[in-house]
Amino acid sequence: MDCRRCFNINMKQALDVNNTKILFFKKPIYAMVSIVGSSPYKQRTPVAKYIGNNKLIWGTTTSSAMRFYVEESKLQQNHLVLMIQLMCKRIFGSDKVIGEICVPLKELYDNYNGINNISYSTHEVVNPCDDRGHGYLQFSYEFDATLKKKEGAIANSLMQTQSHVTPSAPSLEQYLIT
Repeated sequence: MDCRRCFNINMKQALDVNNTKILFFKKPIYAMVSIVGSSPYKQRTPVAKYIGNNKLIWGTTTSSAMRFYVEESKLQQNHLVLMIQLMCKRIFGSDKVIGEICVPLKELYDNYNGINNISYSTHEVVNPCDDRGHGYLQFSYEFDATLKKKEGAIANSLMQTQSHVTPSAPSLEQYLIT
């Protein structure tokens, strides 16, 4: 059976991050979050708000909350890495990466306080161009209980969709592996 665990992350604040100003204007900054070694999709936060000169905060807890489902076996074998990229919105051209953090998900899991409790973590933001520290990023996270994938779930969903298929369509039973 394939077991998955739900990983929730919520961006809190970024402190002393460089490259956030152009002359007198503050750049719009957001975070792009992905889990390397798992599903290939990324999730994006809304644009952070500036508090003072060098502090960025994300709005309410629901606006920057993200959920990922990770395989339990890959988590325990330390094959998953949480990657958070701080991005600067540009008017012309693609958005620019101004900093990133990479944290093994196993490290977060080992430091986690228990099921359905929220833990906080702060990591140094590194500029991918020069590998130097450029401030700190704080986020909260939690792991939910393990979900077990039923072996027959795919077969059942295929059989249910067959009832909605026109009679001229070929049978889906030939595609099921028994």
